[in-house]
Amino acid sequence: MDLPSFTDQWQTERQQLFKSVHPDGRMVRYMDKEFLVYPGTFWPFADSLPLVRHFQGATHNARMHGFAGIMEVRQSDLFESLGDERFDVVTANLPFRNKPACDVVAMSQWDTDFDTNTRFFAGVGRHLRPGGRIYFAQSNFGEVEATMRLARSAGLQTAELAREAVDDTRRQEFLVYRMTLA
Repeated sequence: MDLPSFTDQWQTERQQLFKSVHPDGRMVRYMDKEFLVYPGTFWPFADSLPLVRHFQGATHNARMHGFAGIMEVRQSDLFESLGDERFDVVTANLPFRNKPACDVVAMSQWDTDFDTNTRFFAGVGRHLRPGGRIYFAQSNFGEVEATMRLARSAGLQTAELAREAVDDTRRQEFLVYRMTLA
């Protein structure tokens, strides 16, 4: 099975798993910690740090792991609710693949017309403090070249920080880039 069809099948199976969560949520274990996830939530996996899309779950996890006084969790469509605020660090784990997404769960993995990634890079520079940085997740089966083009267009310099394979086949690798304004 070639990589695109293998990846499509794998992502579709994960989407079904995400949709099967009870409305009250489900505890999942990731990196020796437990996280509360809700239906339609992309829960922590090999490609992500403990980022969850559901505001209530994110708040619970921040409190549960001792970050309640350090980290503030907000729900926003990218930068919509941030006004003119600027940050030292922005962490992004956007959908990797330019593929039509028909619902919120599919949108956690697929980015129709690469719209979310395009909007992210168009706006992120306005929200970085001088010397600020972005930690951006990507994958070898994602739109790496398109992402790098968007980053360059936004005036960002990129450096690969880490690369981790899901298994020994290394068919699926997840990468983290550090990005700074040039």
